[in-house]
Amino acid sequence: MLKRCFVVFLLMLVFVSIPSISFSATILLKNGQKIDGDFVGASADEIQFEVASQILKIKVQAISYIAFDKSIPTKLNASNGDHFKSDREKVLRSLKALKSVVEVGVNYDDFSQRVLDTQVKIDEYLSKYKKAGYPSFNTAVSNSMGFYAAARSAWELRLMETDLAGEWLRKGEMLCQNRYIQACSALKNRLDTENSEPSVILAAYGIYDLWECAGDSLLKAEKEL
Repeated sequence: MLKRCFVVFLLMLVFVSIPSISFSATILLKNGQKIDGDFVGASADEIQFEVASQILKIKVQAISYIAFDKSIPTKLNASNGDHFKSDREKVLRSLKALKSVVEVGVNYDDFSQRVLDTQVKIDEYLSKYKKAGYPSFNTAVSNSMGFYAAARSAWELRLMETDLAGEWLRKGEMLCQNRYIQACSALKNRLDTENSEPSVILAAYGIYDLWECAGDSLLKAEKEL
């Protein structure tokens, strides 16, 4: 039993060093519960295990053993970890560049194009590392990009001709359903408490509140590295 635990420990060390690889595995907890899923990453005190598209974080001390399936390669390419690290740093730089631009000052056309360009890079990264061992990092990066994209929509609303009152108001009401506008607490609080039409609030405060939320998510992503 001690030998088996030692082997499992060595396997975990290998996978920690190569977070961009995931494998099917079975975990037996010390309480007798068995969990089947995909091993996607680990830290010093917990592993990350995907079950039914949900990421579970399981404490190492709660695990009796881990059994990996036969699809595990006998030779692992250590360069995969280096590529993953490099790609994470690239998406962070892209978001940081966008943050720097809005802090210095930017017009709508420049901001809009930068959002679209950055969105392509984020989408490529998330598609490539959908099952990477850093789900919290991926979520934070995705949220930061989402807030910037929502800010772009809020800016579009501000630029609409307000003499088209009916269309402008409908646009604002539809925009309120955006998941990132709902997730930006400062803006959501304004929409819930202020006695004004959603379009008025979004046009007046949406851009800046969403930029702040994007920056907060970017900070969370940096802390996850």
